[in-house]
Amino acid sequence: MNQNFDYRNKRVLIVDDQRAFQIMLKTMLINFGAKDITHVGSAEDALKLCRNDTFDLLLVDYNLGSGLNGRQLFEALKADNLLPIHTVFFLVTGDNSKAIVLSAIQMTPDDYLMKPFSQNELNLRIQKAFNKKEALLPIYQAIKNNDFSQTMEECDNAIIYSTRYRNFCRLFKAELLIEKERYDDARIILEEFIDDHPHTHAQLLLGRVYYLEKKYQQAIPLLTEIIKYNPMLLDGYDWLAHCFKDGGDSEKALNIVQRAIKHSHLSLDRQGLLAELALDTHMNAIAKEAFFAILMQTKNTIHQDPQHLINYVQAIILMAKNEEDSFKQGRLLQEISGLFHRPSQQHPYVEEGELLALEGYSLASVHHVKGNQVKAKHTLLKSNEAFLAD
Repeated sequence: MNQNFDYRNKRVLIVDDQRAFQIMLKTMLINFGAKDITHVGSAEDALKLCRNDTFDLLLVDYNLGSGLNGRQLFEALKADNLLPIHTVFFLVTGDNSKAIVLSAIQMTPDDYLMKPFSQNELNLRIQKAFNKKEALLPIYQAIKNNDFSQTMEECDNAIIYSTRYRNFCRLFKAELLIEKERYDDARIILEEFIDDHPHTHAQLLLGRVYYLEKKYQQAIPLLTEIIKYNPMLLDGYDWLAHCFKDGGDSEKALNIVQRAIKHSHLSLDRQGLLAELALDTHMNAIAKEAFFAILMQTKNTIHQDPQHLINYVQAIILMAKNEEDSFKQGRLLQEISGLFHRPSQQHPYVEEGELLALEGYSLASVHHVKGNQVKAKHTLLKSNEAFLAD
């Protein structure tokens, strides 16, 4: 532990909907020497504060009741550029379910904590996160300045001079090169790294590089081995599924993604891939479930989009068209009607005109599936008139 670490100059924001935990956490921080501590009970209040002020440390609970959760707050802060490069973000959760824990890890906050935790553990983890952030600050500053050559230089400096973070920086450099599509340079770093000491994250990045280079025959066995011995490493499933998909085996890709979803369903990209693969393989019920998951997970977040509602409606219609059982077909079509009960309240992010057009299209499709073509045409024309008038 760094004896020179000083909490007194740190501005702290606690985000938790439980008053008792706010008080407990604040008491711990005061015991560490912290003086400037603010606490709020919702992600929305935290966003308001961060738009007008900056904090050095954010301690955010995953589950925040109604509204945005801690993961979605983290996304919103990053999207709006409200997290300064020096700020440390902790995600805290009392929910030890596999899906929540894996979701928290995949968001890559500076650290995450499982409740309950001791005062000593909290202190150690905070100091460790700040030490790492301070050591790598020149890299983050170069990234913020959009100076790639300086970023590479700062990575090289850290690799040479920082014993503690040398390996992290080697892999981080490889990731940055991948983002710049410099796959040859990334592959050299990763293969040398793995030769020195096999490392799961390095192997995963190498599998990703092989995939991006369309070297599926090298990527598939490597990624298969990774998820065999690291079944919670969900990125491994994703890249393996992409290998099979792009290689023309959508059924195998679908199976891989379904295995990942069983571990954690809280990934929009994974749900989107699941929906795409399900449509490719005519597994319409799976596609419908995936589109519904996306619709629900994006509600009131930065990711909400009318297209998610459209995709879900189209998935229901596709299922209904192919459903021979009239009772099951009727139940499916009722789901569409339910989506447009008080539509402006259910879907406030959709412009009124767009919502009217989508409702008209959806209800016309219902009539079409039921075989009432005249009513379908009339409904569609009526909604178009309303949309144009709007």
